[in-house]
Amino acid sequence: MTRPHGLLAGMLAALLALAVPLSSVASAASLALGPAVLTAVSDQRCDDAIEVRPRSGRPASASGTTRLFEARGVASACAGRDVVVTLVGASGEPLGAARGAVPPGGGTVSLAVAEADAAVFLPGVRSVAALVGTWGVGAVWQLPGNALPVVLCVAPVGCSVSYEVLADTEDLARLRVTQGVHFVRSSTVLVNLGALQIDEARRVTLTEGVFTSARITSCDGRFVLVDVSSFLVGTFTLTADSSLTGAVQCTLP
Repeated sequence: MTRPHGLLAGMLAALLALAVPLSSVASAASLALGPAVLTAVSDQRCDDAIEVRPRSGRPASASGTTRLFEARGVASACAGRDVVVTLVGASGEPLGAARGAVPPGGGTVSLAVAEADAAVFLPGVRSVAALVGTWGVGAVWQLPGNALPVVLCVAPVGCSVSYEVLADTEDLARLRVTQGVHFVRSSTVLVNLGALQIDEARRVTLTEGVFTSARITSCDGRFVLVDVSSFLVGTFTLTADSSLTGAVQCTLP
């Protein structure tokens, strides 16, 4: 006579077990749901063009490199945003990236290449690409003549030049190289025409001094490239005149 009672008790327990989750579902179904809220995050363009150049008042090293740059003409609407500039070489290769934050009021933004990265060789820069915030903007590269020494030396093992300017006019620059250190046959001397106030399209020739063994091979932007075949010590005259024949043509920006 106990078996029917046992069966009934089991059925009651099963019904109670089902009642708990069903009541939870019913409670959840009765919760009030508010209207859906859509949130949009946007970063609007605050400027469309800037100018990039080496940092004013902070000339490059004697080797022509620097980590310090600036962006000019940044709109005040960009205040607080980051400016990231990539300096680009002649073949489109990145030479380095400089970053800085736009100050209140915009204007000029100080940029710097990270200490962990190599300094940028300024004569190698041909163009720049820039981001302000998350937007790409047009960017123009400017290299003032006074940002670099008059004479630079480039060689695989490094080299240096000591010099003095004996004459400096619109069409004539007479330089005396007093010391050339670590020159090898593949060394190149860059004469900075911008620093010599030669800022128009000219033909350029080199008159060699008694102790000078060098020749102009090309004019690359604002720089006359002089190949050195031996120690470069002595006086040489750089003549820039559009009427010269047989000289190297310099087309300056």
